[in-house]
This record gives sequence, C-alpha cells and structure tokens, in this order.
Amino acid sequence: MLRKIVACFAIILGSVINSYAASCDKEVNIGLFFDTKMNQVDQNYNNFKVSVESEFEIKKYTKDCIEIIGCKNESIDVKKMTDQNKIVVYKENNKFLCAKDDEYIEIVPKNRLFTINSERTYRGNLILKNTSEKKFVLINKLFMEEYLYGVVVKEIGFRAPIEAIKAQAIAARTYTLTNMGMFSTYGFDLTDSKYQQVYGGYTSEKEEVNSAVDETKNLTMFYDDKPIKAFYFASSGGRTENCENVWVNKIPYLVSVPDEYERNRGPRNWSVYLTCDQISSRMKNRGVELGEILDVVVTKRVASGRVLELKIIGSKGTYTLNKNEVRVPFNLRSQLFWIQKEGNTFHFYGKGFGHGVGLSQIGAMAMADAGFNYEGILKHYFTGIEIKEY
Repeated sequence: MLRKIVACFAIILGSVINSYAASCDKEVNIGLFFDTKMNQVDQNYNNFKVSVESEFEIKKYTKDCIEIIGCKNESIDVKKMTDQNKIVVYKENNKFLCAKDDEYIEIVPKNRLFTINSERTYRGNLILKNTSEKKFVLINKLFMEEYLYGVVVKEIGFRAPIEAIKAQAIAARTYTLTNMGMFSTYGFDLTDSKYQQVYGGYTSEKEEVNSAVDETKNLTMFYDDKPIKAFYFASSGGRTENCENVWVNKIPYLVSVPDEYERNRGPRNWSVYLTCDQISSRMKNRGVELGEILDVVVTKRVASGRVLELKIIGSKGTYTLNKNEVRVPFNLRSQLFWIQKEGNTFHFYGKGFGHGVGLSQIGAMAMADAGFNYEGILKHYFTGIEIKEY
C-alpha cells in the first residue's frame, strides 16, 4: 500500500544519506538523453518506464516541502504532458504524482539501481524536472566514482592495458571536476554524450575498468594547485598539438609532445572524398555562399603538420577557415591532413582522430604496452602537472 509522508524540506535535507557514500564522495548530476540542439530531453523520452528491483521512494519537491511516496519493487510510468508543462508519474495507470513549474520529482531506489525502458540501468537516483525555460530534463544523480565506472569503459574500453585505463580514469575525473556546472541552467553538470564524456551507466560497466577507477580513486591532475583542463582524444597521428593551435588560449600544460609509441598500435590513416558541389553545399549550409568551388588550399601549417588555415576559393568569393574549424564542414577526423584535387573531386587524406590536444588514447595504450605506468603516461601528455587527490 502506498504511504504518504509530508515533511518540511529543511528536515529532509538533514537526513542521513545512503551508507555507500563516504564523506569525501562528490556527487555529480548527469543529463540523460539530452538533445543539445533542442536543449531538452530527446522527445523519444517524453514517455518512458522506470523499473526498480528494490524498495524505493518517489519524492516530489515543492517550494516548501517534500511529498514522499514509498513503493515496493515495481515499474512506474513517466509522462511529460507538453501541453500543460507537467510531469506525471503513474502506477498501474493511476496518476499519483505530478509536478510543474519549479517542482521536481526524484526517484530514490534503496539498492541505488534503476532501469529505463528495460534497456539501460543506472546507479544512483533519477530526477525529473522542468527547467526555468520550460524544458524537460532527466538527471542521473550519483557519486563521482560511480559515474566514472560508466564513463571510462565507454571512452577507452575494457580491453585496453590496465595502466592506460587508470590514466583515462584520472583524465576523466579531472575533466569532470573542471566542467562541473556546465549545464547548470538545466540543473545538471554534464550530458551523457560524446560532446562531453560518453556515459553508459551501470549497463556498460566492466569489472576491469571499475577496478582501475577504484585504484585511482580521487586522483586528479593539477597545475599550480588547480585541476587542469584534461582534454583527451583518440589518436594524434604521431604528435599532439598546442592548445592555441586548435582553439584559442595558450595553456602551459597543453603543449605539443611527440607521440612516437602510437605507431606500435597501427596507423590511424583516413580519407574523405568530396565533390565541388558537396563542398559548395556544405559551406552554404554554414551561411557562406561561394558559388562554384574552384580550389581548396592549405595556406598555413604548424610544426606538427596540422592545418592552421584553409582557404576555399569559389566563383563568388573566398572564405578562410582557421584552427579546429578547418575540419568541421568536411567532417575530417583531424587537422593533420593533405589535399589532392582529382578532377571535380577533392581528396582529403590524413592521420589521427580527434582534436589532438592532451591525452592520446591510442598513444596511452601503446605507452602502457611499452611498460609505462599511469603517472608516466599522464606526465608525458600533460606538461608539468602533478597528480594528487582532489
């Protein structure tokens, strides 16, 4: 039988949290299935089912109080009523809780596991809310180390050498710390997508990766006693890049370093063929009308060989792309490329995969193969840093 308890918000905040968490554990809030173009949950999740295999509580937070409903292990249905800007929770087709405006709902499983649509299971709690912009969001609230279990396995895999996995865990933890609150407007820190760090939840976890995360618990990279901007990517093509040659600011620990071990893991070469019409169309989609494309010319490179400036010459004008932007319209894997014109087609061919700043994941694996530990790997890619607990 459902039981209802109404308690003041201040009293609930003082309650004891789950015994899993030590006092030093940091909580993170991750936006699930977040559409960054629409700034809300993917519409496929406006209606979904949440399953919990333990007892759980559903809390509705209002301005002054919390309404709590205790449930046995079961499934509940969640519906976003777009016409009324409400979130409605159902049990056996009976509506028993709704929230709107500045209210929100939190599902709190006793065993810290919940499943969405019988497809993916997550640790921690699930928050359902409308933002101040009337956007619907789903938030997975959990502890930092639990979050990393679901990130590291997606970013570097469980078959990588253990020291490379540890290096990835520290890089991901550092990245998280320096990007907390990136989506504070919507009530969470990071999304679960490739645009920040890919997060697969409990479903994606592997024992090998969880062990590596546990063995590096709380370890973080610092420069001048501040957590660093811990960028990472797949493959450098032989050398990483200075931050200012990809984005804007020069950062002392994000400088170009040789990545000679990467070749031991095989080349990461790629090719892209684009016709003049395709290039013209892609530039037009970016608001640049060039007419018939006459040529595409690299006008500036940096020491690593990466393209710093690319000029597109058309019958109606010329347009110059700079730094990381040079690869965006053409979906090129990296800035390290060359161009060959073949009739009405341009052949872009290059090496590496990703922006090239910071940690190379393929390079880290190759360094681990060669006997380097996680500290040696990270201090190679991030110049002058120290590794310590946050």
